[in-house]
Amino acid sequence: MDKLGALSLFAKAVETGSFSEAGRQSGLAPSSVSRRIVELEGWIGAALFHRTTRKLNLTEVGQAFYDRTRGAYCLIWRRPRSWRRNSRIILPASSV
Repeated sequence: MDKLGALSLFAKAVETGSFSEAGRQSGLAPSSVSRRIVELEGWIGAALFHRTTRKLNLTEVGQAFYDRTRGAYCLIWRRPRSWRRNSRIILPASSV
């Protein structure tokens, strides 16, 4: 499972309140979004959303997961453009 991709879809679903809209923003069908969220829930071991045909609400676990991952998501996907221009990745010598 692509955990970063699943995290991105999870955050978009939370922010939009919709798997359909999260899919539109990501270029995916709602069924693909749903499948990836189910995979994420399997990896976590708990349901993240209460789903109905009209509504999508976070479970208590889902809210805690969103609260804990939101910062990382923003850092990875929404960092300021100035960071992109001025950033360098420095690896330890043993990683090269």
